[in-house]
Amino acid sequence: MKGLIFTEFLDTVDDAFGESTTDRLVSKCPLSNGGAFTAVGSYDPQDLHTLVEALSTETSLTPMRLQQIYGRRLFGRFNDLYPEMIAARETAFDLLGSIEDEIHVDVLKLYPDAELPSLLPLRHEADHMILRYRSPRRLEWFCQGLIEGCLDHYATPASVIMIEGQDEEGIYHDFDIRLGVHGPR
Repeated sequence: MKGLIFTEFLDTVDDAFGESTTDRLVSKCPLSNGGAFTAVGSYDPQDLHTLVEALSTETSLTPMRLQQIYGRRLFGRFNDLYPEMIAARETAFDLLGSIEDEIHVDVLKLYPDAELPSLLPLRHEADHMILRYRSPRRLEWFCQGLIEGCLDHYATPASVIMIEGQDEEGIYHDFDIRLGVHGPR
């Protein structure tokens, strides 16, 4: 997993809970690299789960909720870091529908060794979209937060419901997104 995900996570912890919390997390967690992350490095995805679990213990927020909060914040950082990728799309659905075939292609140009999840649009209508997330890293709540961050960025009221399923390829999560519906977020 690219280091940017880790450095931004640790910055999020700094901002939300203070540097002392971040220092405690990094020092007490058994991380594969000893806790020294750079934005351009690549690291074991399990380290992110380890950090989230430890933060959950510190804060009493569930790991799922922490991933969701972080995903929402990270979308804003992606907008800061890669504004041309986001500005090229007029709506949240334009952006979400282009992740697999366009944005991930651009990401791989920047980071050829990136191991990206799959995020395929199964349905793409004017007011309804279903995206299928598939990744061995099991960061579906992080993905939901990114989707919600995208909807927030485009000021698009919507409900996002995650549905877990399994097929011959393994576990997947479908995100059922309905515009104009105020559901759980």
